[in-house]
Amino acid sequence: MSPTLNQIIKKLVTIAAAHKQVRTAKHVKAEDFVVFDYKDVDYPAVWYTLNTSAINGKEKTYSIVVTIADIHHVENMDELEMQSDCELIGHDLLAQIGWDKHEWTMQRSANFEYFRQGQEDVLAGVTFQIDLKVPIIYDACQAPSNYELPNGNFVYINTNRFMTVADFIVGSGQPMEQDDTEYQNNQLTIAPFVFIDGILQTYVVRSDRRYISHNATTKTITINGGVNEGENIRILL
Repeated sequence: MSPTLNQIIKKLVTIAAAHKQVRTAKHVKAEDFVVFDYKDVDYPAVWYTLNTSAINGKEKTYSIVVTIADIHHVENMDELEMQSDCELIGHDLLAQIGWDKHEWTMQRSANFEYFRQGQEDVLAGVTFQIDLKVPIIYDACQAPSNYELPNGNFVYINTNRFMTVADFIVGSGQPMEQDDTEYQNNQLTIAPFVFIDGILQTYVVRSDRRYISHNATTKTITINGGVNEGENIRILL
């Protein structure tokens, strides 16, 4: 299951708070974020603010702004050194956030902007944006809704109660490729549940391409009309 926005932000805060140079890490609402208002903060500090999110096919991208700041009295301030230190912290965070074992993938590019604020107490540092991508499975059968979907009676299936036989994206090198109609697996001794892009398919013959059949002897399912490149096929028993 893909992480929620709340789970992502909490993990980002945990990553920043664990950095040995960071004394404050938190999520700040964009509309309330006036950096220099945070005079009671322990520095160096890391703030995350939400920018945008977007869905493209089977992926959702969260764009999050990261601000890293330090503060000094003007008499002992070295603005360039503060910005340099904050930038190095940013490099460390990018390395940890971009680690390939997270529930997301990160676009490995970032534009750093430098800032300076204040007169007597000077706040300086860097800000940059990270784009985190998470997969989306359009599972209409898991939706908390009493709405009756077209082309048949509404059926709710708790997929967590079943065993996953297959879960793949149609394409080259996958168990099914463009226009394939059959999938064979020795576990298919009984008729399975078959989902295409999260929509449960029916064994009832229909006038459109979306119905399936099962052959217990050959342990094969046939998807009428074939499959399309990029579709998510999920088979449960």
